[in-house]
Amino acid sequence: MMNVVSVIGIVFYILSMGAMFWWQEKKIRSQYQYITLLEGMVLHLSLHRDILRFIENGEEELEEESKG
Repeated sequence: MMNVVSVIGIVFYILSMGAMFWWQEKKIRSQYQYITLLEGMVLHLSLHRDILRFIENGEEELEEESKG
């Protein structure tokens, strides 16, 4: 069940990133803004990775508690 939720979350995340990039790209006027947008996307991806790692570690801790 958790795998299904994770897959749905990742698909939604990728679609939202694409929509955000497309919407922001229409507004970009200079190369500096383009670089800033890319930096923001990279930061967003790194935060998402940290959140997924936290969720996975939390699941492992719950499994250990239920066994012990």
